[in-house]
Amino acid sequence: MLSNNIDHDLHFLTDEIPEKPLEKFSFVGNIDHWTDHTTTEVLHLSENKKPVIIALAGPSCGGKGEATQRLTKSLSTKNKKVLNFSTDLFYKGISQMIMEKVLPNYPFIPPADYPIINQQVREIIKNHPFDQKFSEENISAIGQFLITKHNFPIDSMSDLNQNIHREFSRIDFDTPDAINLDQIDSILTDIKSGQKTNLPNYNMKFSEPTEDQEIDPTDYDIIIMEGIYALNEKIANHADIKSFIEVPNKAHLLLRRLFRDVVGPNARSSFTPETALMINLRIVMPAAQKHILPTRKNAGSICENPHTLPEAVNTSYCEVQDKIKISKNELPNVWRKIIDQKGYQMIDKTNQTDYYMADDTLASPDSEDYQKYILRIREEKGQIDLVYKGPRFLNTKNKIIRPAETLVKKEEFGTHYHNAKELLQDFELSGFKTLATIKKKRVTFQKNGVILIIDYVDKLGYYIEFITDDEKNIPEINKLKKELELEHHISVGPYIDQMVQNQA
Repeated sequence: MLSNNIDHDLHFLTDEIPEKPLEKFSFVGNIDHWTDHTTTEVLHLSENKKPVIIALAGPSCGGKGEATQRLTKSLSTKNKKVLNFSTDLFYKGISQMIMEKVLPNYPFIPPADYPIINQQVREIIKNHPFDQKFSEENISAIGQFLITKHNFPIDSMSDLNQNIHREFSRIDFDTPDAINLDQIDSILTDIKSGQKTNLPNYNMKFSEPTEDQEIDPTDYDIIIMEGIYALNEKIANHADIKSFIEVPNKAHLLLRRLFRDVVGPNARSSFTPETALMINLRIVMPAAQKHILPTRKNAGSICENPHTLPEAVNTSYCEVQDKIKISKNELPNVWRKIIDQKGYQMIDKTNQTDYYMADDTLASPDSEDYQKYILRIREEKGQIDLVYKGPRFLNTKNKIIRPAETLVKKEEFGTHYHNAKELLQDFELSGFKTLATIKKKRVTFQKNGVILIIDYVDKLGYYIEFITDDEKNIPEINKLKKELELEHHISVGPYIDQMVQNQA
């Protein structure tokens, strides 16, 4: 039987892939041009309407806050009074999210009692770190409250414990169910009608809502609502202007979110780094594909935002590296000189396996962003760590400078991930590709503030690398190279580049 699409039937015969239909947006541009375009559009609408409502959506850590700040500043220079709020303020909170799944299992508890129970659960868990909010002690306290105030059967305590643990293990803050979309809809209705309304507040550290704040929409010319669900079908129709922030690189988003939540100096989350990574790989990034990116179709304009890169790569550590390749025949001579010379201290001898990961859409050395977003998983002595390797560059002394940041340390793994295989599986499920697997035997020495590494790299051969975290030690690197009669060897790039080139 023929389908209703004749072109589709033709492609069935020719094995050609049909072209995607062109998307129709009124504007697509970078954040600077988007700000100018949207400012002009808002000013035009505000001539006959107050307030103008703007909805700005996009993936987590895509730069919605930055775009909102730029637009607000631009409109303020035009004497427009702007109110910003995020859909993040409308999170239900972890206590409600858990209990609204658990309580329906006990029909003898009337739904009218749920708000009171949620409030008590919130009080019990609020001051505890995320991973300990539903500890055995806290679940016991919740059970005692239900027994005392709601005639909860004592013999159901074990069942309650299991239900809470089950729901907590699959808690998902990146599903639309985590947001009170009905409340947003109601508040936007009030705003459009000029009625005073109450905006909620939300504490990310405790994962719970806090006190409301009353607003009068007649005090403002412009209302900007930003958030991952700002273009959700339930609320998008309230907006006069609808925009979507686009950041195509998944590794960029992961880095920025980890820096914001658990790595940076102003980390806002109570998650451990390993838990934050697990949530991003198993929940946040798949949720973006499932729930957030589809709302892009509701946008009238697209803001392409690469401006979050400086924040994503602002690492606290930077290495000076000088790596040279030596032959197997040269190795004994170098080794004897190290052993015979004074000052060299052997500090480690180990086997390492490194897995280099990148966004599967950029996993090619030909990609312009290839060097900017490489993640390395290292497995060593039964432990793993995760490191971000930043874009490298040559300094004036012809030495490679490369920023690096340990995202999850060895001692921080062990709850969700016990080996590289488990972690790689989650990375691949989230849209990352393993660029290369590099196995090596490594002996490490130290002398005068310089780390000297001798590697045998499987499929590549023997290397010696000099590393320091202080550019003032570059003369010492040159001195050691001369001491080992290696000063005429040409420096080479990272193993990952050589391995990928060999695979090509």
